[in-house]
Amino acid sequence: MSLEINLNFIRCFEVLADTLSFSVASEKLRLAQSNVSRQIKILEEALGVRLFHRTRQGVSLTPEGQRFRAEVLPLTQELREKLEGFSNQQKEEAGEIKLGCFSEVGKSFFMPLCLEFQKGHPHVSLEMVYESEAAILRMITKSEIEFGIVSNPPIIEGLAAFPVLKQKIALFGPASAKNPTRDDIEDAPFSAYEKTDVLLADLWSKQISKRKKPKIVSVVNSHSSMLDAVATIGAYAVLPVMSAREHVATGKVRQIAGYEFETPLYFIHPQTEWMPRKNQAFKQFILKRCKEVKEA
Repeated sequence: MSLEINLNFIRCFEVLADTLSFSVASEKLRLAQSNVSRQIKILEEALGVRLFHRTRQGVSLTPEGQRFRAEVLPLTQELREKLEGFSNQQKEEAGEIKLGCFSEVGKSFFMPLCLEFQKGHPHVSLEMVYESEAAILRMITKSEIEFGIVSNPPIIEGLAAFPVLKQKIALFGPASAKNPTRDDIEDAPFSAYEKTDVLLADLWSKQISKRKKPKIVSVVNSHSSMLDAVATIGAYAVLPVMSAREHVATGKVRQIAGYEFETPLYFIHPQTEWMPRKNQAFKQFILKRCKEVKEA
């Protein structure tokens, strides 16, 4: 049998069990005495037991009422406390926030921002997930994460997208590639982030060649590993400038002059009419700090 019992009815039982008086219970509950009687009757009918003896001398608990009080009321009290705590958490800037991001831009830019946010919001915990763009979109549509950073505005109903940064994308080659010609680059081996590397395809078609395809010799979804391939086997790679700073500083990798472009990054989240305060605060912080960086 499926029971659908209003928590207000259990609260009514609790007060009546404490006072053993319909008139006193009605005053405490701020209900008409007839409403108290009706709620108790509905509760008894739903449970299929009598909870109270009603006589001219007064009201008393039946054995079933005593058992209900001992076994059920502690559970409902715990439930009320949980619900109140959950409600307060949504009203306060407290709880957990999950953000999905590309690993390199996450490590170099967004994770430091998140740590800065946490300094001012010590009751908010944060989980950063480094994933591919496809994985980030999948996770956010399944409500596994609340926010994401992607390189293309998602054409998905119900997602809000805000441009937050422009990444400078460039061509990188080995230290020995001081002044490579376009023909040299056309014939060179390439390391790619994935087989259909969007950044490589964009720069290649616009700035390198329309008659040839790049010769991809390694595919790895890590900018750091792509740069290792550039330094070790003399390959070329197209990736964000901020991802290559440390490798360029070693002198084993160089940015090839004349081959670069900019691409925007988008901050995305499910579009809803209501957002918890912690999420509102995080969104406002990220958008504000990214705007300051762009204007600097």
